[in-house]
Amino acid sequence: MKLLASLASPYTRKVRIFLAEKKIECDLDLVDVAPIDNAVNTHNPLGKIPTLVLDDGTRGDETLDEGSGPEGALTSEEREELRRLRRQVHTLEMERDFAKKAAAFFAKDLDRPTR
Repeated sequence: MKLLASLASPYTRKVRIFLAEKKIECDLDLVDVAPIDNAVNTHNPLGKIPTLVLDDGTRGDETLDEGSGPEGALTSEEREELRRLRRQVHTLEMERDFAKKAAAFFAKDLDRPTR
């Protein structure tokens, strides 16, 4: 396994710290992303670093999308659906809270004695 990276990238530092904490052996391959035909573009269509390349040549995030990642890991589609559902729940909760406040406001008017 190797990490295509740049030492100037804060994301590279974060990934390296994570790998060290988990005691995962990984070769560091410093890459210049300026030329179009660099190693990062070969493995990562976004051309972003760091990119984790597994021993079989696949990207680390491709493994999860194929369902062969750790048990319980989400695929990209599942993560996107989870984000969408969380936004929907948030919106519904806000609408519910507004409806509660509106009902309480109008209920106060009904309890007020009329003259």
